[in-house]
Amino acid sequence: MKVAYSHGGHLFAAASGNLIHLFSAVTLKSVSTLKGHISEVHDLAWSADDLRLVTCSVEGRVYEWRVHGGKRDAECIIKVDAYMGLALPASDHPPVYATTATTLREITGSQVFIYFCGCRM
Repeated sequence: MKVAYSHGGHLFAAASGNLIHLFSAVTLKSVSTLKGHISEVHDLAWSADDLRLVTCSVEGRVYEWRVHGGKRDAECIIKVDAYMGLALPASDHPPVYATTATTLREITGSQVFIYFCGCRM
């Protein structure tokens, strides 16, 4: 199980299998459940403003979720590799950085740039 607290500390997300559960850190009550991944979620990352949550999974999917309302706003699916981790820079609508065992991918909108051994491909 993977858990990530929002930057403000008022919410936390917990991935259990292919589901992401959002909870209030104050009341510990469930806020919503995000559904869409078809395999295990490997990592979670909050946007700097805590309005979005990005998730990645074994089947090569990266989803961006709107926290309030639980709707999926964006997706990137590359079924070649399993994603292992995520990172979001601190800005309004940053690119997403997703890692596999051998690559680092920068995902901006529908464009994906692959970096391998420090070289842009």
